Amino acid sequence: MKKISISDVAKQAGVSKATVSLVLNNKESGIRISEKTRLNVLQAAKDLNYQPNYGARLLSTGKSCMIGVLTLNENSLFLSDYDARIMRGISAITHKSGYHIMILDEEIIRRKSASFGGNLVTGDFLDGILIFSPDAKNQYLSEIVDTIADSKIPFVYIWRKGSDRPASVVMVNNVKAAEAGTEYLISLGHRRIGFVSLGERSLSGRERLQGYSRALASHGIPLDEKLIRYDIFRSFAPEKMSDESRIYDLMDQPDPPTALFVVFDPLAISVMKVLQNRGISVPEDVSVLGFGNVMMSAYFNPALSTMNEPLEEFGRHAAQLLLAQIENKEERGNIKEVVLNAELIVRESCRKI
Repeated sequence: MKKISISDVAKQAGVSKATVSLVLNNKESGIRISEKTRLNVLQAAKDLNYQPNYGARLLSTGKSCMIGVLTLNENSLFLSDYDARIMRGISAITHKSGYHIMILDEEIIRRKSASFGGNLVTGDFLDGILIFSPDAKNQYLSEIVDTIADSKIPFVYIWRKGSDRPASVVMVNNVKAAEAGTEYLISLGHRRIGFVSLGERSLSGRERLQGYSRALASHGIPLDEKLIRYDIFRSFAPEKMSDESRIYDLMDQPDPPTALFVVFDPLAISVMKVLQNRGISVPEDVSVLGFGNVMMSAYFNPALSTMNEPLEEFGRHAAQLLLAQIENKEERGNIKEVVLNAELIVRESCRKI
């Protein structure tokens, strides 16, 4: 079967090949293309089932128009809508600019690099890379970033700086957000506020602990180590996410917390479920505040109050920073740090005492 070319699309649409190229690649130029012509070209491409020749595009433009989104298996990408919302933001920008996305994890990098006969992340196949940095230091990621940086491929971190190699980054202000969340619980009359994190290796957990501690100090509330738990989280698998015995240990103290600040929404929901199974009512017996605002937090009973991270904005900002570097090499030395704020979402899991 003959492969459909730009010439075929141009003939079908009754326009020049240059016009087809400008429309399909979404390029800006001095040539004005009417909306009617643009839609006509797109319809012709659809009718003919035209598929872009990325090899030819790479030869003619020096760009593949392909962006890698690098994650690690431990990130559990797409386990919830958390990362998917970031991807929606990335996709909105890349699609509008005529770029496509390839998801990369450790297994794909190793397997595909072998089949490509070289390193996938440093070859000509990718114009740039967005890196979902994990919540704990990771040696393998550091090695990958070293390889990427040495090859001069532009890259941008999402969440935090994933290695010592300098690059632009989009992150949330964890300290400020946790301080605001704790302030909210204090405003409801709580003084015994538990803090539940993802483990001592969690970098975001440490930052949120700083915000929690700062809010307590500003109200003259002593920091009680017995109310802080790093050991409740067990796994990203929903059915075994929290350690029930450690939750009971926290709540069975002589002077138990009246509120819990849990730094990850899925873990907060898991904690609420364990409490309910034990006969501890939320929010009547204990208030629970989460962090992240994943979709299921609004549908659990009671609906979870949480700190909303602007996840789609994460994706949009990161993609814009990366595309600026791809399109303008002078931007590559312009390191930017975009820090976004989380916003309190009040639902039903917290009450005034």
